[in-house]
Amino acid sequence: MTQTTSKAAKNGRDVTSELIYLTRSLKAPALRVAAARLAERARAENWTHEEYLAACLQREVAAQPRAIACNARRVRC
Repeated sequence: MTQTTSKAAKNGRDVTSELIYLTRSLKAPALRVAAARLAERARAENWTHEEYLAACLQREVAAQPRAIACNARRVRC
């Protein structure tokens, strides 16, 4: 999340820490992992905010069935 961090310093917010806190609170680890990479891609491809958000949420939704299955078997995936 390097670009996010550098932008955060300009306006006084620590966006990286906010994202970590929020994704942990939402129990959304796939979103935490994908956010920075998708942000870079979104900037490069001029995505709208809505397109970026949809891509982030798609990653989290796709990861949920696997996480649920792992928890049901009580194994580390």
